[in-house]
Amino acid sequence: MGDSIQNVPKNLIVPFDFRKESVLSGTVTAIAFETIVSKMLRQLTGIQKKGWGELAFIHTIAQPFLGGVNYFSNKTRIGSDPPFMTALQDGAKDAPAMLLAAYIAQVGQSGFAIPRIGVQDLLMVLASKAISRALQVQVAGQVDFIKTAMNAHDGLVESQKAKSRLV
Repeated sequence: MGDSIQNVPKNLIVPFDFRKESVLSGTVTAIAFETIVSKMLRQLTGIQKKGWGELAFIHTIAQPFLGGVNYFSNKTRIGSDPPFMTALQDGAKDAPAMLLAAYIAQVGQSGFAIPRIGVQDLLMVLASKAISRALQVQVAGQVDFIKTAMNAHDGLVESQKAKSRLV
């Protein structure tokens, strides 16, 4: 029990630990990709327009939860150059963490309440996570720095998942 209690603060800190440059760069890269894709999708569809700061904040809050609330099989590492459909599926696996992060942000803004997650919210989260993962795979195939950073981030998520009691 003591070890699992220590995992909670560790999972909050490790994605942003300056001593682990590859993990930090992977976290920042993932947040940047996801924020940009989410903002672009929201602009194109006109659904729930949110500012850059709010989107980046929600994606940042989601980082410690990516492994712990992922009930699906592990993602295919970006470095292994997964097929496009696999990348889309792997991105969608992060939706529970994003929904939890959106709820936490909502609680911070308006207090505790029943989560207000509609079909549009769910579809937007699924689409933005799936598309951003597919774009990460495509860019990582061209840029070694992105590949290294995203592999470190994937390793962090796998480590979180392996230590989670929820899975």
